[in-house]
Amino acid sequence: MLDSENLVRFVTEALMITTKLSLPSILVAAGVGTCVAIIQAITQIQEQTLAFAIKLIAIGLVVLLSMNSMTGLIYAYTVRGFEIIATLG
Repeated sequence: MLDSENLVRFVTEALMITTKLSLPSILVAAGVGTCVAIIQAITQIQEQTLAFAIKLIAIGLVVLLSMNSMTGLIYAYTVRGFEIIATLG
């Protein structure tokens, strides 16, 4: 049965999964952005599209490399959600 305790646990798990899914991309974007900013400061090249393109490629690679584990997390959570819905009826 879905009481308030189980609902809070389910929503908390959703927030944790969201954090786990977004953290690799955010960390890579921050790291690559910092590196590009340092290189731009050293070389005095202030081209904004260069930083955006490099971050976009890096995040794309991270998403491609971690897609398998991301899909597994989302799938397992969805299955648990449907199991909970099935018990309500």
